[in-house]
Amino acid sequence: MNLCGRFIFYRHSQADLSAMLKGDPYFHVHPYETLEEILPLLDEILGNRHA
Repeated sequence: MNLCGRFIFYRHSQADLSAMLKGDPYFHVHPYETLEEILPLLDEILGNRHA
């Protein structure tokens, strides 16, 4: 995963993100609803490895 840029995590059911942010390639936008959805992504971004 390319880690250049900034990450935006948001709960789609609780927030609406502007089209300007969604369309900007500088931002990596990741919608999620549950902790189970976001934890694997955070592990990947941080380079965490699980046995």
